[in-house]
Amino acid sequence: MTKALSKVLAIILSLSVLLAMPVMANAEETATFAVTGSLYSVEGDWDDDYAETIAIEVKGDFSAFADDASVWVFTGEEMNASDLCFFAPVESLEYLLAPGSSADGWVVTLYIPFKNYINHAETYTFFFEEGAFVAEDGTVSEELAVSVTGNEIVEALEVEHVSTKPIEKLIDWMYTWGAEGFWLDVINFIVSILEWFLYI
Repeated sequence: MTKALSKVLAIILSLSVLLAMPVMANAEETATFAVTGSLYSVEGDWDDDYAETIAIEVKGDFSAFADDASVWVFTGEEMNASDLCFFAPVESLEYLLAPGSSADGWVVTLYIPFKNYINHAETYTFFFEEGAFVAEDGTVSEELAVSVTGNEIVEALEVEHVSTKPIEKLIDWMYTWGAEGFWLDVINFIVSILEWFLYI
């Protein structure tokens, strides 16, 4: 191998190393951590399959939202023209951020104002882009897609209890009197005794 060829190869190798270093630095800067999510609760009307608010619980090693964090709510396999909702910034929504177990890091319960009817046959996806959640050391979360079937959402709605037993009907009737203060305390005492008879 000639000296000229070895110098050219040395220069090429040096340039390769120099160009690779920024790429490696960028790889470290964009390190992400995993987040998981699930359906937490739903408020709405079970009779009409109407969801007023859908709460999503997200767990991960984060301590805050990114300034530009957003959440998309859509149906089907991917985001398209039929997207239902877009919320940005996420911090404008009602949420509860609290420390979870040691394995979970932090847990955020995010209350999304859905205000729409639920289709049992559809799959609803709540999508958070990469970097929506930020850890104390500055690392950001991976993207997160929480997919929930329409059936699961409707089943999470609270169903109004219909009284069928005579004691239950008596309890309901007593609360229609509109009693307050001392008399409400008396009714509550009587109801506690009547409820005991329901479960013996």
